[in-house]
Amino acid sequence: MTRCSNNHEVWKGFLLAHPYRLWGWNLASWLTLLIWILLDASAGASWNQLAAAVDLQLGELSRLPFPFFLMAALLGLSLLGMVVAWVSIVAGPRNYRSLLAWMATIGLTSLWLGLIVNMPDLIWSGYRFRLHAALPKYEAATRPLCADWPNSDGEMEAWGPYSAYPIAQPKMLLMLAPPEICSGSHVVSVERAESGGVRLELTGKEQGVWLEWHPPGSEPSSFVGGLADPHRLIRTSRLRDNWFVVRYK
Repeated sequence: MTRCSNNHEVWKGFLLAHPYRLWGWNLASWLTLLIWILLDASAGASWNQLAAAVDLQLGELSRLPFPFFLMAALLGLSLLGMVVAWVSIVAGPRNYRSLLAWMATIGLTSLWLGLIVNMPDLIWSGYRFRLHAALPKYEAATRPLCADWPNSDGEMEAWGPYSAYPIAQPKMLLMLAPPEICSGSHVVSVERAESGGVRLELTGKEQGVWLEWHPPGSEPSSFVGGLADPHRLIRTSRLRDNWFVVRYK
């Protein structure tokens, strides 16, 4: 009887946890997720995998990378914390149901809802933030291409071996060994724009976006690549000095 009573008190204490601890945990989790999204591309990839996980079988889930499970754990524990916080201010002791407790819980709930609803924009901001910081490396590697675009297969410093397409008048370089211009980010192909701009198709950590330089007066637009593959412009943002981060479909 005593053991049951003690267990009941433990669960009651958990469900009616002091709001200050719950607020602190949720705010720390919210900030951690926000910083992770801005600094590490794996956060955006993990979020997209999480959204698609409902269609995966158990065996497929086991092959997902560690950041996916970290994202799931962080969101799951934060959701549990918010549920407990609401239980505490609704059914907890009177001192847990103060105006401050209500305002803090509603405010944190709003923060989480805002984060989730605006996740695509936050992931995009992460691309912009990281690629803006890496621009000097891409500028240095791209400068020779802008000055002297290759007209046949070959090899260049910083880019390695490549194949040029189409053969008659190349406007696309397919990297045979995608170079790592920035840590964890590789360039799989380079497209030459009609205006003289250069489009870098990224893979690795920044997979899914292009980094592009266009001369003054020109901006990214839909195009047909050197392998006759169409690219429809979805989103673009200017970084600086006529450099853009771009997404195509």
